[in-house]
Amino acid sequence: MGPVLATWRNRERRAGLEEQLQALTQGGYLALMLQALDDPVGRTADAREASEAVLELARTDFELAQIASGGPRRTATAARLGQEIAVGLGLTALAIALVVAALG
Repeated sequence: MGPVLATWRNRERRAGLEEQLQALTQGGYLALMLQALDDPVGRTADAREASEAVLELARTDFELAQIASGGPRRTATAARLGQEIAVGLGLTALAIALVVAALG
């Protein structure tokens, strides 16, 4: 039963099925065990969830690639903004110094 159980992709679903099979094994219900393993509704849901997980992984990989490729552009923008802020602060300090010198 282990190899057939391993074909289920969803871990939680597989663990629940394993518990169910253990209970059925103790009771000797072979027909119910086979029915649980060949559940078409459960298999369909399991396959759908696996497909959704693959799509989500692909989306995440794409977003990570976008973030990685945008790094140099963000660095250049940050450097430019930093320079502009430094110039603005320098001019403000110079204006304050001129006002203090003119009044003093």
